[in-house]
Amino acid sequence: MSDEKSWKEKALEAIAILKKISQPPLQYATLLNIHPENDTVDIALPSGNTFVVYYDTRLKNKLKPGQTVQLSPETYAVVGIGGDIQNRSATIVKDILDDGRVKIDFQGKDRVIHSVVDGLKIGDSVIVDNSYSIILENIGNTTKAYKIDKVPKVPWSAIGGLEKTIEEIQDAIELPFVHKEIYSKFPNKKPVKGVLLYGPPGCGKTMLGKAIAYNLALRQKEQNGGSLNGHFLYVAGPEFLQKFVGVGEEKVRELFANAREAAANGGGPTVIFVDESESVLRQRGTGISSDAADTIVNQFLVELDGLNGLENVMVLLATNRQELLDSALLRPGRIDRKIYVPRPDQTAAEKIFSLYLKDMPLENGSMFKKGSRLINEYSRHAAAEVFEKPKPVLKITYSDGLTDTLHYKNMFSGASVVSIVGRAADYAIKRGIKGGKSDITKDDLAEAVEKEYLENRTLTNQITIDDIKHIAKDRFDKIVEIRPAYEV
Repeated sequence: MSDEKSWKEKALEAIAILKKISQPPLQYATLLNIHPENDTVDIALPSGNTFVVYYDTRLKNKLKPGQTVQLSPETYAVVGIGGDIQNRSATIVKDILDDGRVKIDFQGKDRVIHSVVDGLKIGDSVIVDNSYSIILENIGNTTKAYKIDKVPKVPWSAIGGLEKTIEEIQDAIELPFVHKEIYSKFPNKKPVKGVLLYGPPGCGKTMLGKAIAYNLALRQKEQNGGSLNGHFLYVAGPEFLQKFVGVGEEKVRELFANAREAAANGGGPTVIFVDESESVLRQRGTGISSDAADTIVNQFLVELDGLNGLENVMVLLATNRQELLDSALLRPGRIDRKIYVPRPDQTAAEKIFSLYLKDMPLENGSMFKKGSRLINEYSRHAAAEVFEKPKPVLKITYSDGLTDTLHYKNMFSGASVVSIVGRAADYAIKRGIKGGKSDITKDDLAEAVEKEYLENRTLTNQITIDDIKHIAKDRFDKIVEIRPAYEV
């Protein structure tokens, strides 16, 4: 009898095992919404197809939107709650609708879905289920280039030697912003939408961009009171160039969306600053740029002209190769103003040196107050070392046999000042470590200028066509040879 029972139990166990292993596999889906009134739920399969199905009522108080659930293979009814699925997808929030739904990017197209998380903002990176049907997690705006930072403090007084350039910028940007009531009397006078800052490298274009953002916010504070409020969005042009089609255009849309959101939500004036703009906004249809770059230019133009206005948003482009930029971008109504940022002359160089020397320990500095005669004396000395002593770089020969020489002063920039003062400080520090006096001397500055010249005279790629034209003037077309003007 016991043997018979044992055989029956074994037979039943075998049947149970056979039944389990012969069952079709349970399918996973994402739970989108629950309808407790009729015991149904909305689900989304990994394929993206959605269904309304019944669920096991024993799971009623355990189900939540966003969960992974197990489905019956025959009826798709929810029969269990699945574990965490790790291979989720990520995408970008493009818009927040009035009803709480969210517009996301789905393989280059727009898709409107629900979310189980609150506090989403345009430009946020979010985690969605693999069917792109519901937002499960917000990982924030992780794109460093588009992070909206409070305006860096760069007053106009912090920029030396560019007074005429600053005046042009103020006329084009600040005056319409500060005196809106006067400009409103001229209905056909539209505010400047964009500005191109162009000129040789190292002459302060990026600093001017920061100063524009800061001083616009400062003007608003002076008018309306309250705290300093504004934003500066910096992005390097090459960051728009991406491997996959459509990603670069999406980054352009994100950039402008972030700027509009910052300006619209009481964020004050917002400045978009695109550095090295020639790398991505090149002339279309010439073969200079790729098809992918052409579509990015198209998207940039759409954002400038689009139905979504740029209220309180200013677009700044910076380049030292302005001839490469797309002509449609530079027409009036888009990038309205083109402002040249020149190399400093001797007077401007003195002003820049004084800015960077004012907080440095100078020899005999205790005899004078900070910012007084001593700083001016040292600044004049450093500028004279650059501009009054011959430091040849290139020899220019014309068709009639006459020659000109391009000197280090003709390729000098504000960035050169920073490097020279830094070198002089290095000499003083090294002297102090050895037990000597650690104040900067005039000899330190002279040695730093000479070292900077020797290191940079071979880097002729820092010299622009405009630098050569400045030397050659009306004889530019007669140049037959340009070669080094020094002996190695």
